[in-house]
Amino acid sequence: MLTSAHDHKNIRSVLVGLMMIVAVNLMTNTVSRAAVPQSEANQLNNSLTAMGANPQGNAAGTIPAIGRQAPANKPADEVLYTVNSSNLARHRDKLTPGQIALVNAYPGFEIQVYPSTRHKCYPNAIEENTRLNAVNASLTRDTKAPTNVRRGIPFPIPQSGLEAIFNHLMRPQPRTIAVSTNVAARTPMGKTETGDFDLVRLQNVDGGALSNLEINSGATSTGGQFRILVRTHFGDMNLEEATAGYLRWRWLDATRRVRRLPFIFDNPGTTRFMTVDSEEMFNGSPHLYDWSMDDSTHEILMGYGAEHNSMSASEVAARATSGQDYPDPSSLYYELHRAYRIEATTREGKRHAYRRRVMFLDEDSWIAVAADLYDSRGELWRTQQGFIGRHADTSGHAWCFLTNDASYDLQRGQYVITTRDITPDGAKITEDDFTPSTLRERIARSFFK
Repeated sequence: MLTSAHDHKNIRSVLVGLMMIVAVNLMTNTVSRAAVPQSEANQLNNSLTAMGANPQGNAAGTIPAIGRQAPANKPADEVLYTVNSSNLARHRDKLTPGQIALVNAYPGFEIQVYPSTRHKCYPNAIEENTRLNAVNASLTRDTKAPTNVRRGIPFPIPQSGLEAIFNHLMRPQPRTIAVSTNVAARTPMGKTETGDFDLVRLQNVDGGALSNLEINSGATSTGGQFRILVRTHFGDMNLEEATAGYLRWRWLDATRRVRRLPFIFDNPGTTRFMTVDSEEMFNGSPHLYDWSMDDSTHEILMGYGAEHNSMSASEVAARATSGQDYPDPSSLYYELHRAYRIEATTREGKRHAYRRRVMFLDEDSWIAVAADLYDSRGELWRTQQGFIGRHADTSGHAWCFLTNDASYDLQRGQYVITTRDITPDGAKITEDDFTPSTLRERIARSFFK
């Protein structure tokens, strides 16, 4: 059958129309709508802070309005009050379930509370990126991976618990940091085990996808050296494949080889009795869980002001483990702040040693400051307390970091303190340094010492 030029033109028009419909459908199925409309995003830096927090203090005056830039290492204030077993009932409404369990488990355990301080946690450029993220960043509809993200908080006005936990995982940091970490664990037999390792991290944004690249260096229990290279690509995360986006390699001087490691999130981490994805409170795949978030924030006592402590990370850890059953409270600073409460339960068909996690995120920084971890029976198994500190970069801007954390195994009666000496802009590295081949080459020249 012959067709005229006019018929060919009509056919082409129909085909073009069909292709446009298919393209629109593909975009609809893969990209979700922006987190919030512009009218709601306009609250940032107005009725809300640039990070989405309430800028006002509380009615009782125990939480102040937010200030501006904070001086690094300002002198510590005097202790306002101490929470212990004798006054637990009076302060119960300001405590997390894990804190209550600690006070009940150890009669001598106490929380020393200092005057609350609130200051901006990130430079102006990060605040501007966060404002743009509010209307541009989204989770893809099929994989639930974050996209169109600038280096800032991706979802300052979160619409779900999943968006909230991505705020913690993708919280902005200086492009490079160097961290000296000390770990001190107290066993049920009263023995203290210590270890230390160094970390360099690069935070990179490429095409709207954020990556954290890091190398951990330290000594094995037998005295050998190791390097672990971790590449976390948030844009590659996948709802159905929990390990997508996570790549890890290890070098041991005993083997002199770099090998790819499986990423099993509930395997033992550097502290042995805590899981790999419990480091920095939570650094694993959010897609192992279903997430929910409370409608309003909670006033809780959280670890804050870690920069008050002039001791080194190793000195803090040694002092914190000087007691028998619990850390020395004088080395751990608490303040009253507001926090978002989010809850995670394992998704159908997924498995993890922690069937349920309840976490509290600081409203000013989105850093996780407390995590209560429940076993398969639904019983509280472990609890973590994070301590936020501010550290200045080479330009004088103070950034908020998770400086210290304390993890407790309530069922076995042991705990571990992790302390960090953080140097913003302290690593001269590029993205090219974070490949297995480069890792092998740099080791020979002691690049990461």
